[in-house]
Amino acid sequence: MDKIAISDKGYKRDNNQDYHFMDPLNRYFIIADGMGGHKGGEVASYTAVSAAHELLNDYSAEGITQLQDKLAEAFNAANQAVYQKSLSTDSLSGMGTTMIVSYFYGNRLVIAHAGDSRAYLFRCGELLRLTKDHSLVQEMVENGQLDSTQAQKHPKRNIITKAVGTQDSIKPDISLIELNPEGLTYLIMCTDGLTDYVTDKEIENICRKFGSLEDSANEMLSLALKRGGFDNISIVAVRLNESSGSCL
Repeated sequence: MDKIAISDKGYKRDNNQDYHFMDPLNRYFIIADGMGGHKGGEVASYTAVSAAHELLNDYSAEGITQLQDKLAEAFNAANQAVYQKSLSTDSLSGMGTTMIVSYFYGNRLVIAHAGDSRAYLFRCGELLRLTKDHSLVQEMVENGQLDSTQAQKHPKRNIITKAVGTQDSIKPDISLIELNPEGLTYLIMCTDGLTDYVTDKEIENICRKFGSLEDSANEMLSLALKRGGFDNISIVAVRLNESSGSCL
């Protein structure tokens, strides 16, 4: 299983409020995008990812239902860690973070998420979005007020409706994806510093064009930077199989 993580603070931010973790055993991968004050975003994303990792590090999944419950528990632990820290330190008041945890279990993938960071599956030349943004513009799209192109450029696109640490409890969205063991397949997780400036179709085309996981991730980053680098940009990408195999 090949994997790569890249993160860039971009050209407009003083610090990088994104944080990620890749399990050395390739069981789970985490990405987060913090928000709140000068240092609050940095603290929130690091705190949330660290709390989730601490809960999952020694965990061995024994079934899908138990795994889904464990990911919900990891989000609650992360939420409490961020929320309590925000209450105890004035300069961190109101901080929060998006977070995605992707956990592999055999030929299945369980994803838990909150916020507008995204997870995608690229397989056999097609890109599938696995997460739904918890954001104001996503609600407007669902209500027919915007289309996806308008949403990407909307001035309120960064207003999120669910985040880790902004309330005293959280219920993440948890989904189960069946993985076909054949056919070139990537898992791509990223923050909105990428997806605000690079479309899903462009991500798909990049994955089609470049022969390696590293080249694909670096091209995505390069394109986001060329379009202004207005936000921190983080990408975690995992190749799920060793050979291209059949796409039938």
